[in-house]
Amino acid sequence: MTNAQASQLIVLVIVAVFIGFAVMRRIRPQPVRPDRLIRGAVIILVVIGLGLFGTGTGIISDPPALALVPVFAAAGIGLGYFLVRTMTFWTDQGTGELWMRGGALFALILVATIVLRFGIRFVLVGSFGSAGPPTQHGFVQDLSADFLFLSLGLWAARAYFIYQRHRQHVGAAAG
Repeated sequence: MTNAQASQLIVLVIVAVFIGFAVMRRIRPQPVRPDRLIRGAVIILVVIGLGLFGTGTGIISDPPALALVPVFAAAGIGLGYFLVRTMTFWTDQGTGELWMRGGALFALILVATIVLRFGIRFVLVGSFGSAGPPTQHGFVQDLSADFLFLSLGLWAARAYFIYQRHRQHVGAAAG
């Protein structure tokens, strides 16, 4: 392992620790905050989108990987729908506020897709970040970029369905 690869691995471990703290935080019940939910989803979608431009540019030149983009996006949306359905929602009787619990599974699946994506890149290129010269692009490497679309679908579905659940709560409280 070169020094550059060791440095990338250390950064990846540090990021994994921070993600681990986020997963632990998700285990605790928390109020549904629609403004924070939408703001966070937009930030994540932009960051993932920028990640696609930064590392997934070869996907455009690989028709089979490009054809799988809608499949991965639909899988992410379906998985997001399923994961929100596994979450528990309830109303705090004292404040009337909507609360939720159960986002740890969502976070773990998201982390698994990221680890799988970086693992594929590392095995094929020998680096976590750089895609290398265009001659190193192949279907499997471009397939790793498709996982970004799975993450995009997952995040978008989670934000949408939790927001819809909040709207139902507000509508029921008003009516």
